[in-house]
Amino acid sequence: MELRGVALRAEALAVLFETLGVDIPVTVEAGFIGLLRVVVPWTSIGSTPVKIELEGVNIIARPVRDDGSDDSEIKIREKRIKRAKLNTDDAVREASWSVSNSDTSKKGKNWSWLVSDDLLAKVVANIQIELRDLILRFEDPFSNSKKPYAVAIHCETLKAVSANESWEQVFVENVSSPRTHNW
Repeated sequence: MELRGVALRAEALAVLFETLGVDIPVTVEAGFIGLLRVVVPWTSIGSTPVKIELEGVNIIARPVRDDGSDDSEIKIREKRIKRAKLNTDDAVREASWSVSNSDTSKKGKNWSWLVSDDLLAKVVANIQIELRDLILRFEDPFSNSKKPYAVAIHCETLKAVSANESWEQVFVENVSSPRTHNW
């Protein structure tokens, strides 16, 4: 699958970061991905890694403002974090309830024969993520309104792959092996 010119919704990124526990006082103003490619090797899923490639990623962020009012960005952000956590908890609870109350004898309801837990663990352990041409820009117009500043970081390539004890890229066959390092 390949998508080009993907605009990132700032709200969606904020909720994603907050749900993952990344709680930094920064607001994403805008984001853009030039190319998003996901390669899933369906015919060899147990022996070839799934690849996620992002190219031309641009993210503009700024600090969160707290002016002490009830509708300050920090208070709005805290409410959003609470809501995201509650939604996540609800989804987990609902999924757990569905699994425990499902009748496995019903036809078409049980898909567990399609993907075993071992295969799923192997696929997840071997996901490869590659970011190319990543630009993170931080703009601060609030700290000193007379002299606002901006800082940008450009990363040509960033990869996250599974590796062995020598930090060489490998395909993980045995997910529980202590000699393999996953990102």
